Amino acid sequence: MDQYERLWDYAATGFLASYRPIIGLDDCFFKGPFGGQLLAALGRDVNDNIFPIAIVIVEFKDSELRKLFWTTASATNVDDFKRALNASEISQPQNGENFTAAAWLKSLPYHLWSKAHYGIAAKTDISVNNLNESFNNYILKARDEPIVTLLEFFRRKLMQQLTLKRQGMEKYRDRLCPNIVEKLSKSVEKGKHCIAIFDGVKSFEVDGFNRTSVLNLRRKNCSCCAFQLTGILCVRAISAIQNMGMKVENYVDECYSKEAYLKAYAYSIGAVPSKEHWIDSEMQLLNRPFLKKQLGRSKKLRRRDPDEPRDP
Repeated sequence: MDQYERLWDYAATGFLASYRPIIGLDDCFFKGPFGGQLLAALGRDVNDNIFPIAIVIVEFKDSELRKLFWTTASATNVDDFKRALNASEISQPQNGENFTAAAWLKSLPYHLWSKAHYGIAAKTDISVNNLNESFNNYILKARDEPIVTLLEFFRRKLMQQLTLKRQGMEKYRDRLCPNIVEKLSKSVEKGKHCIAIFDGVKSFEVDGFNRTSVLNLRRKNCSCCAFQLTGILCVRAISAIQNMGMKVENYVDECYSKEAYLKAYAYSIGAVPSKEHWIDSEMQLLNRPFLKKQLGRSKKLRRRDPDEPRDP
């Protein structure tokens, strides 16, 4: 039991140490004879990788998510958000009492699904569930197994993952995590297509990609809002920094540093013996789940929507 209690130490303390309070929720169905569904809560670590927090197994799925308007959800500032939302209302006008997709979106709290309304504390601009879908593939081999076997598989995977990621980052020499360095490199190339003009005091007027934005390096914010939303320099900020002959790495938020990464993965899950050596908790035994006959050939991979990108 002591080692399973360590799961809480890992999830609570390790996740909070990552400085990125963003949680994704997803589900997947079991394909074995017991049926049921796995719900997962996943975070994102400072290297933009999966950070599993919690899983729970339930018997059935009681609702389905509706498809969001990607243009509206991915707008990083309020002005672009309003224009995209208005365009969606025009494309699907209200007809009597029918609940349109735009009306449904407006009924939801904007901060739950719109990048433009995210808080800056989470340092993220994600509005898709790719990490959670990757997690489904992460446990693909165990989805046909009985519940205890599946949970043991998950515990072992975590035990290995924590150790490998911690040891790998300890050997890494740069200050920023490798995936963040790669993102910056791509943005540096795009920043070459922008023109930054300094006002001589504190701000820059940056032209690029069919718009003009105002940037303040001291406050680390840009009128496009992407800079302050993620803590990673947008292409306009990079253009201004290079114009001043400074290093772009110095303006990236500390949550993407090697130090923050090692804090998130500082905890470990110890080894657990086979069930013959488990301590009897003297609690009531759980009822065995009902067997459900599966029709046809079992499918493990999620079926994609017709308009969903193949390589998001």
